[in-house]
Amino acid sequence: MLLSICIPTYNRHDKLKKTLIDILQAKSQDFEIFVLDNQSAYNINDAINIDDSRLKVKIRNDSVSGPKNCLDCLTYGTGRFVMLLLDKDLITGKQLDYFIFILNSYSYICGGYCLQNRYKSTKKINIIDKEEEKIKKFGYPCRHPSGYFFRKDCLNDVYQECNKGNIQVDNNAFIFDFFQTSISTKGDMMIYDAPLLYTETLEDAQRTKSYTYSSEKNNLYFVPNERLRYFDLFLSHLKTLDMQILIQKKLLHILYSRLLIDITIVYRDIMRNKAICKHNSIESYEVSCNEMLHLLLKAMSHFLSMNVLSISDEEKFLLIKTSFNDTLDKIIIVL
Repeated sequence: MLLSICIPTYNRHDKLKKTLIDILQAKSQDFEIFVLDNQSAYNINDAINIDDSRLKVKIRNDSVSGPKNCLDCLTYGTGRFVMLLLDKDLITGKQLDYFIFILNSYSYICGGYCLQNRYKSTKKINIIDKEEEKIKKFGYPCRHPSGYFFRKDCLNDVYQECNKGNIQVDNNAFIFDFFQTSISTKGDMMIYDAPLLYTETLEDAQRTKSYTYSSEKNNLYFVPNERLRYFDLFLSHLKTLDMQILIQKKLLHILYSRLLIDITIVYRDIMRNKAICKHNSIESYEVSCNEMLHLLLKAMSHFLSMNVLSISDEEKFLLIKTSFNDTLDKIIIVL
């Protein structure tokens, strides 16, 4: 078995059934679909009612967090590679056959990511083997979870990091970013840039509230305080990786620069988007320039107070200065 498509699900049987029907149109027999139901309010087998030997369904005995259900779902995959697909997203069977062909051709890679919502027929398969390029593409990129895929034996090694407490599982929206960063240190990785995977539309998102994230749960991953918390978690994990200090410092620079963009421009764009806000049960509002400046200063103060790798104060101040100025320039452009 080459590929396991692992779909954690909870109370989305209509979308799930459509996704399953589309995937099972693939001609290949070298894949399976594993669905792990997080105790939905209905019988999942009755709801989907699909008879295909490539489809396997399991109902949990306990109810767990969304990230934990995603993680557990991958453990049941029996393929050489396991891929995560959220139950609200879609893979088409006709395009899956080509992905399986490519994956079989590069079966030595450790993992990768499928870019989403590719509608053009252009097919680009990027194999990343240089360390500096891998940290740019796979160093805690905070991507949408659907589309991550891992070679199962590499993934098993990373599970041990969870057992040691190096990776937080619950309340971790970006758990698979930790996994992919770790796995990228073990060998070559792939960016699959071709039609295959499609995320739910904003119109669909605003009609269904998130079961995992909300202001009431105080876990909205895109708000500045959560971005700062994840930045701290990324740096703590970075220290545990078998990576040259020079590469670690370059990844630190990438992470801090990305943090400043995420808590200002990205945050502003999300809060402007009424569909995303409705999906996450929060009120939309306009993030002002003054608020973005305040957030930049907050991030700078936070970073100065941290014990970061083995960099000197001079290196830290230089990193803050360059990232701060770059972000200010980008803010001015978008205003």
